This record gives sequence, C-alpha cells and structure tokens, in this order.
Amino acid sequence: MKDNNESNKETAAKLLEILSDWSEQYGKTYEYRCIYDNEFDNLAKCITKFFSREENS
Repeated sequence: MKDNNESNKETAAKLLEILSDWSEQYGKTYEYRCIYDNEFDNLAKCITKFFSREENS
C-alpha cells in the first residue's frame, strides 16, 4: 500500500505531465501565448509547491 507522500508525488507528476502535454500541443498557438502561458506556469509552480509542502510535513 502506498503512503500519502508517494501518492502525492505521483499525483503531482501526473498533473505536471498533463500540463506539459497540453503546453506542447497548444503552446505555439496565439491563444495560448496570449492567455495561458503565464497562468499555466503559475499553476505548475503552485502544484509543485503544494506537493512539496505536503511531503515535508
């Protein structure tokens, strides 16, 4: 059975993988550059910080 930290790491990795895949697929479009670029970077940072904080507690 997985512990909570291992599960959190897997969840964070999957979320970041989804963001990366989405970014690769849509990153060259005008809409992405205008609307999503900074927001998705910020979301990725928040996901990483959240799961790092959970791991350290």
